[in-house]
Amino acid sequence: MRQIVTLLLLSLVIYSCSKEEPEKEITSIVGHKYVANYKRLFIYRKKDLNLFLIYRFGNDGVISIEERLDSENGKLYETNFGFFEYNHPVLDLQINSGCEECFNYFTANVSDNKKEFSYEIYVLSYNKNVTLEFKMKDE
Repeated sequence: MRQIVTLLLLSLVIYSCSKEEPEKEITSIVGHKYVANYKRLFIYRKKDLNLFLIYRFGNDGVISIEERLDSENGKLYETNFGFFEYNHPVLDLQINSGCEECFNYFTANVSDNKKEFSYEIYVLSYNKNVTLEFKMKDE
C-alpha cells in the first residue's frame, strides 16, 4: 500500500513538472519590441553594414527606433522616432526621415498572433526594394 501511494505521488510530481505553461496571448503590439535585420551599403567605405532595426511601440502612438550594428544588442548606430496607428491587422507607420516635419509612410500587415509584421523599403545604396521582416523579441 505504501508503495502504491509513493508511486502515485511520484507520478503526480512528474506530471506537474512536465506540464507546459500556456503561451500568453498577445493582444496588441503596444509595449512590445520588434526586430528586423537587413544590410545597407556604407557608400564611403564601400562595405555592407549588418543592421538590426529595433522598434518599440509606446502607449502614446510613438515608436522609439534604434539601429544597431551586427546584433540587436550591438553598437548603437542611429536612433530615430516615428508614429503609428494600429487597427489589427493594419499597422500604419510614419517614420521620421531627417527633418522635424519630414516622414516616410509605410503600411504593414501584422500577423494574427501579433508576433510579426513586414513592409517594404527602398534602399538607395542598393537601388532596390527590400522587405523588412520584424519579429517580436522579449525585453
